[in-house]
Amino acid sequence: DVSMGGRGREMDASFSVSLGAMSPLLKKLDMMLGPHGCKLTKGVNDRSQLLKDDLEEIAAYLEDLLEVEDPPMMAKCWMKEARELSYDIQDCIDNFVPPESLGYKSDHKMTHVKIPKRLKWQKQIEYAAPDVSGHVISKIIRVDVIRAPRKLKLYQQMVEKVSEFRIYAREAIRRYERYQLHSCSTSAARRFSAIGPIMPMPPMPCEKTCSGLVIDGRMSKFINSLANDADQQLKVVSIHGFGCLGKTMLAKVLYNKIGRKFHCRAFVRVSKKPDMKRLFHDMLSQLQRKQPQASQDASDELRITAENIGNCLHGKRYLVVVDDLWDTSAWDVINQLFPKGSQGSRIITTTQIEYVALACCSDDPEQVFEMNPLDDDHSRKLFFDRLFGSESNCPDELKQVSSQIVEICGGLPLATVSIASLLANQPFVSVDLLTHIHDSLVSCLSSNSTSERTRQVLNLSYHRLPHYLKTCLLQLGMYSEGSIIFKHDLVRQWVAEGFLAASEGQNMEEVAGMYFDQLVDRRFIQPVSINFNNEVVSCTVHALVHDLVAHKSAEENFLVVLDHNRNNLTVSHKVRRLSLQLGDTKYAKIPANIRKSQVRSLGVFGLSECMPCIAEFKLVRVLNLQLSGHHNGDQDLAIDLTGISELFHLVYLKIVCDVCIKLPTRMRGLQCLETLDVMDTPRGTYVPWDIIYLTRLLHLSLPPDTNLVDWSFGDDLSLCRPNHLQDLCISTPPSSDSGHLMRNMYALDYLRYGHDSLKSIKLVAHGSSVSYGDASKAGFKWVLDKLTHHVQRVEVSPHSPVVFCDMHLWNIQHGNLCILKIAVDGLSVNDVDILRGLRCLTALSLYVEKSPGIKIIFGTAAGFTALKYLKLRFMSGIAWLKFEADAMPNLWKLRLVFDAIPPLVDQRLELYSVPDLWKQYRHGTALISIDHMTGLREVSAKFGGAAVDLQYVSRIGVVINHRGNPVISVQLVDSGSYCEESTVQKQQSDDDKR
Repeated sequence: DVSMGGRGREMDASFSVSLGAMSPLLKKLDMMLGPHGCKLTKGVNDRSQLLKDDLEEIAAYLEDLLEVEDPPMMAKCWMKEARELSYDIQDCIDNFVPPESLGYKSDHKMTHVKIPKRLKWQKQIEYAAPDVSGHVISKIIRVDVIRAPRKLKLYQQMVEKVSEFRIYAREAIRRYERYQLHSCSTSAARRFSAIGPIMPMPPMPCEKTCSGLVIDGRMSKFINSLANDADQQLKVVSIHGFGCLGKTMLAKVLYNKIGRKFHCRAFVRVSKKPDMKRLFHDMLSQLQRKQPQASQDASDELRITAENIGNCLHGKRYLVVVDDLWDTSAWDVINQLFPKGSQGSRIITTTQIEYVALACCSDDPEQVFEMNPLDDDHSRKLFFDRLFGSESNCPDELKQVSSQIVEICGGLPLATVSIASLLANQPFVSVDLLTHIHDSLVSCLSSNSTSERTRQVLNLSYHRLPHYLKTCLLQLGMYSEGSIIFKHDLVRQWVAEGFLAASEGQNMEEVAGMYFDQLVDRRFIQPVSINFNNEVVSCTVHALVHDLVAHKSAEENFLVVLDHNRNNLTVSHKVRRLSLQLGDTKYAKIPANIRKSQVRSLGVFGLSECMPCIAEFKLVRVLNLQLSGHHNGDQDLAIDLTGISELFHLVYLKIVCDVCIKLPTRMRGLQCLETLDVMDTPRGTYVPWDIIYLTRLLHLSLPPDTNLVDWSFGDDLSLCRPNHLQDLCISTPPSSDSGHLMRNMYALDYLRYGHDSLKSIKLVAHGSSVSYGDASKAGFKWVLDKLTHHVQRVEVSPHSPVVFCDMHLWNIQHGNLCILKIAVDGLSVNDVDILRGLRCLTALSLYVEKSPGIKIIFGTAAGFTALKYLKLRFMSGIAWLKFEADAMPNLWKLRLVFDAIPPLVDQRLELYSVPDLWKQYRHGTALISIDHMTGLREVSAKFGGAAVDLQYVSRIGVVINHRGNPVISVQLVDSGSYCEESTVQKQQSDDDKR
C-alpha cells in the first residue's frame, strides 16, 4: 500500500523536501548506465559509476539522519548541502541528456547515444568546497577528460561535470565523517511512525459540517438567532475573537445552515493585505454562480466589477461572509458594494480586532458575537471523538494522559484537532506515545498567545509527517494566502513534480489523491467544497498553516515566493520552485541573481506586463500562469508564450488569462506533457493541432473556438487521436454558429469513438452571461452516441447551446458511466427506463427544456442502485413526479428545481388539458410525491414564478414528503423581482396511506 510509504530501507524514486532529488537522481543514473541507457566510452561510464556509488553512500547517510527527531544544526546544514548537490547533478543531466534519451519516446524504448573512442587529455579544475562554518576551501586538481571533436563538444562538457561533481560528493562524505554525524543517527530515533491508517473523514456524506469545531450552547443560540431572524432590514453581524478560536469555522456553519434561504450568497476572505481585484472577482463569480466576463477596460476594472456586484445584488436577498478582516479601511471599501434594502439580507464578518468588529456593526455591541476558547467538556468531545470515535471508546489506561493533553491545548479547536489527528494516524496509540506528546507540548507551548500556541502545535504535527506529505504540503506555498485551490490541480502538479512514493503499476493520480485526503484528514488542508460523494473538490489552508509552509519552504530552500505585498529578503541564486505573487504591480522583475534555468516549478500570478521570458526556464516541469491585463482583444498586444515550445521537460501547463496569448505554432516536441489546460483564456487563443502527437498527454482543456476538425487529420491526412488521453474539456461560446458547433460535435464523436483511455468528457460555456433557459439562445440538438464503456463522466453545461434529444436512439454501452450531467429536450417514462440501465450511475443531473405531459414514476424496478445524487431542473412548467419507496436505495441528495411554474388559471395551475388528470390533482394527490427513501440525507424543491402563483403553490401543498425522510426545504423565488418570496420547511405525511 503506497499510503504506508516507502519499502523499509529501500528508497522510493520521488523528489522530496527531505531527500531533495537524491532518489530520482539515482534512478536516472541507473537508467543511463544500464544496458539500454546512454552508451558512452568506458572512461565516462567508470566515472559515472563511481559518482553513483558516492551518491548512494550520501543517500544512506541522509536517510539515517531523517530518523533523528531533532538533529543538531550541523547535521541540518550537511543535509541541506547534500540535497542541493543532488539537484545540481540532476539539472546537469537534464541539460545534457534530452528526455527522449531516457524513455520518453512514444514507443517507451531507450534510445542509444554512442560516442566513439577518443584520446584523453588533462585539465585543471578549480572548485570551492563550502564548510559548515561558512569558510570556503579552494582546491585545484587535475582530471582526465575526453578529447571530443566539435560536434560532440556537449559530451566533453558532461565528462568534466561528472568529474567535478564527484569531487563535491567525496567532500560531502568526508565532512559527514569529520563532523561525526553518524553519532546523531544512532541517537534516539523517532517515536512516531511516518505511516499509519488513513482514518475516514468524520463528516457524514452530503453534510457540510466543520469537523474542527464543536458547537457549544452559546454558538447554537447565536446560529438559531440568525436562522430565525425575521427582520427584513439589511443586518451586519460580526464574529470577534483571538486567532485560532474557530471564527471561520463558525462562519462556515452559519453559511451552510442558512445559506439556502437566500437568493445568492458568497464567502470571501480578506487577509491582512487584501487583493481587492481578486476579492471582488471571487465574490461576483460566487454570486452569479459562473465566471464573470472580463472587462474591456483594464484600468477601471475594479470599479466596473464593483458596479456589477451592486447590480447583481439589487432587489435580491443575499448572504455574504467577509472573513478575516484586519482594518476598517478594507471594510469601508467592501461595504460600498452592498445595496441597502428590505429583503432580509445578511452580512457576516470575522475579525481578531475589536474596533473593526464594532465598525462593521455600526458600533452596536449587540451584533458582535465574542468567540471564547472551548470549555473542558467540548474540548474533550472534540479530542476523543477525533481519536477514538467517542470518549467511551477510549481505553481506561489512556484516559488520564489524554485528558492532560486536552488541558494543555487550552480549548483551542485547531490545536486540539491537530494533535488528535496526529495520533489518529499512528498505527498504535499507547501510553508511552501519549506521554511523549504530552511532554513535547509542555516544552513547546510556552506562549500565552492563542495563535502562537496553535502555531507550535502545527509545527509539532508537521515534523511528524511522512516525507512525501511534507513535500506535498509545502507545494501549497505556490499559492497566495486565502486562495481557493482545486484538488485536481494539486494532484496533477504533484505527479508532474514527481513527489509520489508510488510502486510500479499504481495509478499515480490515485496515489496523489490519497496524499491529498491524508492532508485533509490531518487538518493541514481545509475543505471548501465537497461533492455529492463526500469528496473534497476544492480547499484552502488556514493562515497559520500558510505561515508554517512559508517558513519551512524558506528554511529548506524548497520554494521561493516573491510577494509584492511583503518585503522579500535576499534569496538564494539556487531556486528550485518559484512563485511570483505580483498582484497589481506593473514593473516587478525577478532578482538578477536567480538562475532561471534551475527552476523546476514556476507560478506567475499578476499582471501580464510582469511576465518573464518563459524560454529561459529550460528545466521547468510545472508552469502555472494566472495573468490579467488589457482586454481590448488586440492580437498585437498578446502575451508571447511561443517559448513554451522549448520547454522539453514540461509536464504540467495551465494558463488562466483574460489577455490574448500567443501559443507556439508547434508543440509536438513537448513529449513529457501530461496536462494542458488553457480553457480559461480569451477567444482567439489557438492551440496547435499537432498536440495530437503528444503521446503522454492525459488531461486536455481547450479554449473557445477550437476547431476540432483540424485535429482529426495528421500530416499524412490520416485520422489521428491522442493515444492516452483520459480527460477532455472543451469550452463552447454560446454565440457559436450552428455549423461550426455541429462540425466540432462530429469531431468530438470521432475522438471518443473507440478511444480506450478516454474517461471524462466535458463541455462548458465560456464567459457567458446567458442564463439557462434563455429563449434567445440558439439551441443545438444532439444524440449521445458512440459512448464506449470506458467513459465514466459526461458533463455538458446547461449554458452551452448543446441539448440532447431522442434518448431512445442513444448508443451507450452499459459500462462505467458514473456521472451524467446534461440538458435534454424532454423527459419520458421510456427515458427513465434507459437511464435506469446505467448500473454504475452515481450522479445524475438533467436540465429539462420541456416539462413532461404525463406522470413520471421512479419505481422500484431494478436500476439506480448506485445513484447518490439526483437533480432534475425543469426550464418551464411543472412536472408530475412520484418517487416510490426504495426506488433509489443509496440516494443521498435529491434536488428538484422548477424555473418557471405555469400561471394560475381559474384557481389552478395550468398544467394539462386532460380533465381526468385535473380531477385526480384536485382530490388531494400531490404533484410531487416522495415515499420513504432510507438513504436520503437531503431533499429540496425550488419553485420560480410570479408571486401570486407561488402563493398558490405554497397554500395547496404541491410536494408531499414521507415523514421518515429528511425535512424538505421548499424555496419559492419570485421571478419578477428576483428575490425570494418565502422559504418554508415542510415535512408532510399521509398517515392514512403509509
